[in-house]
Order: sequence, then structure tokens, then C-alpha cells
Amino acid sequence: MALAVRMFAALSLFILMAACAPTVLVDESRSQSLVVGSIDIDASQFAGLKGREFQLPPEQVAADIERELRAVLTRPGAANADIKLVVTNFRLVSPGQALALGGQSAITGTLTVVDQATGAQIVPPTEVVGISEQLRLGGVIGAVTSPAADKDYRQTLRGFAASIHQQLYGVKPGEVGA
Repeated sequence: MALAVRMFAALSLFILMAACAPTVLVDESRSQSLVVGSIDIDASQFAGLKGREFQLPPEQVAADIERELRAVLTRPGAANADIKLVVTNFRLVSPGQALALGGQSAITGTLTVVDQATGAQIVPPTEVVGISEQLRLGGVIGAVTSPAADKDYRQTLRGFAASIHQQLYGVKPGEVGA
């Protein structure tokens, strides 16, 4: 019975998350012309990876986030906007949490996008959350299928970058209009 309840909760969470696309932070006309220049990642408020026995220095996490963001946000044309992201949390779902509840690993931060020419805020400081590419169900299945910590870390970086892409450009990476 308890397994059925956990499976129902995990399935409900999955359906809810699938239905809730990230909020688009930039109006459509601006998002079509937005070309990101600098990406500044501030990890000074980041207290380290949580949830698993996997640690990297904040500078490495910031560099990895910047690399993933640059990979998905790069567009042709002259840069006209700069990004600042203050990373506040990076949680990896442990096999124990996957066993009990399931869930997704996530990165949380505060995103600001500034117009290079005027210095005006295109996106004022806004909390953003990006989740791993892989949802883990609860129960034994979730614990058994839980990826290694380093793989979970990379999946969470990619999921976070894809979420930021969708919030700035209104489409997922690789879709028309990206």
C-alpha cells in the first residue's frame, strides 16, 4: 500500500512538472533579438553541493554552470545583453531520498539580465530554478535507477541551462525560434 501511495505521488509530481513549463521572463519581440554576451556566475552565496557525497569547490561549480549556459544560450549576432547569476543552492537527490520520495536534483539562483548598451535591466533579479534532465521515481525503482553522483551533477547542469534558455527565449534548446 505504501509503495502504491509513493508511486501515485511520484506520478502526480511528474505530471504536474510536465504541465508547468518555466515562466518566460522576456517578451517575445525582445527574446527573438536577445544575444547573450558575458555570463557572470557568482557562487559566493553557494554553500556547496547538498544531498550526496559529492563535493566540488564553488569556483568549479560556477565554471561548470557558465559553460553549460554558454553552450545553450549562444546565438549568432552581436551581443546585446549580459547575464548575472547568483547561485544559491545546488541539491542532488540521494539514493536514500529517491528510495523514500523520488524527485529531481535542482539548481536555484537569482538571474539578472542587463542591456549592454543602456545598462537597463531586461530581467530584474528573479529567482530561477532548473531541474535535472532525469526524474527519479520513489521507492526501490528510484533508488536502483539513481545515477552516479557525477552523472546526476552533469544532468542537473544541463537541465538548469535548458530551463534558463526556455525562460529567456521562450522555447526549449533546439526548437524553432531558439
